[in-house]
Amino acid sequence: LLYFGACFWQVHLEAGKAGLHGMAKADLPNPWDAVKQHWPLVLPLAALVYLLFAGYTPIFAGTMGLALTIVLILGTPLAAAIGPLAFRIVFWIALGLAAASFMKFGVNLLGAVIAALVVACFTFQGGR
Repeated sequence: LLYFGACFWQVHLEAGKAGLHGMAKADLPNPWDAVKQHWPLVLPLAALVYLLFAGYTPIFAGTMGLALTIVLILGTPLAAAIGPLAFRIVFWIALGLAAASFMKFGVNLLGAVIAALVVACFTFQGGR
């Protein structure tokens, strides 16, 4: 707590020295709109919390949460390129199962999924 308090105080003092002020209340974005638009990004957070409570180390849980975030970010343009909704649902289910398979088969499979998504994003239009 002392560290975060010191960081907050230092930022506050630097902002005051530079004459920076906060945004007006009317100009602030609505956080619930952001959650509604980007709700899938809550899923890696849920996975991170699950892994922590399941007894995995914080480094492993954080790495897996970051890797699952990368899977979502790389999978989104590919899913947008798929036509019918049913195929997009099948794509997300298959991608979710492939990403979750690290629990049984190890982290290397998740790395392979991310590598395949990177190659696919470079290959298809809109994925770059």
